[in-house]
Amino acid sequence: MSYTQLAATDKPHNTVGAGTMTGSSGSDFEPIFFDTPDMDERGIPVGLDDIEPGAVLAFILDGINTSELCGYDRVVVLRAHQRLVSHYQAQLYTDMASITQVFEQPTDNPGDIADGSVGGRSFDAVRNAGVEIGAALHLTRRAADTEIATALELTGRLPRLHQMLTLGLVDVRRVKCMSAATIHLDTATARQVIDTVAEAAPGLTTGQLRARIAKLCIDVNPDDAARRFQTAHGDRRVVMEATTEGTANL
Repeated sequence: MSYTQLAATDKPHNTVGAGTMTGSSGSDFEPIFFDTPDMDERGIPVGLDDIEPGAVLAFILDGINTSELCGYDRVVVLRAHQRLVSHYQAQLYTDMASITQVFEQPTDNPGDIADGSVGGRSFDAVRNAGVEIGAALHLTRRAADTEIATALELTGRLPRLHQMLTLGLVDVRRVKCMSAATIHLDTATARQVIDTVAEAAPGLTTGQLRARIAKLCIDVNPDDAARRFQTAHGDRRVVMEATTEGTANL
């Protein structure tokens, strides 16, 4: 039964039951109940924009037919779906990071991992986890390594970004943008920059975030910014790139 159908029934206190299911052992699970919001006259739940991402929001959205909604409500539903996608993407990265733990070998010297690691994990653990994740999700080796790097970055170095993604405040595009913009900073400084921009981040585009973080990086560590400028100035070059039309761009 969908949320729309349930809303039309006379359930006391808007309480919805998920029903009784039979497990693999033959025993029955107890019904699960949770509160659901009232429907407004437009056909979407009241306060849909304020519902935190998770199982309840997923259940509600599953019962909404966007073709029956006006343009404004379709945008509200779109935002809700994006929050839900971000929420489960954060969980996916948590799962990826956890797989590296399976391959981590015990050591009597924690410095062995710190001196040769990726996101606090040994290179062997990350490499082996990449093989497993690549096989499970049908990713190339490079794509799997990139995803693991992001997962370890969010669950280790920049937990504030992982929290924001879990709450659906930002999407993966902006999370990766903020992570890349602070990759040159030490962990403490990177976290300081992210904490500073976190409140405004949900309302900014990737371009705006990149510009704001670049300025913050200069403010928090001007000496490092000067060194990076000098290095980039010395490494500047002209690049020729072939096009599909048979010409080239400089």
